[in-house]
Amino acid sequence: MKRTPIIGTFNLDPRSANLNTECLAVIRNARIEQDLRHAMDVDTQPENAWHTNADFNPDGAVSAGKRIKVWFRRAVPKAVL
Repeated sequence: MKRTPIIGTFNLDPRSANLNTECLAVIRNARIEQDLRHAMDVDTQPENAWHTNADFNPDGAVSAGKRIKVWFRRAVPKAVL
């Protein structure tokens, strides 16, 4: 079976198709398809997932500076930043 990888930000919904500026790349190359499939298989293994519990939350490791930047991006319109 021939497979064609497609990489991008496009969501399969009417908003992405008609309103948003989305992009994607269609790659017709068997080697790239194999490499991409392998990378996705590795990335989606359970041992590569974040595990949070009462003792560990990765968000707690983020610096105060980065938290402030994220808060401003939510609170202030993008055009102002």
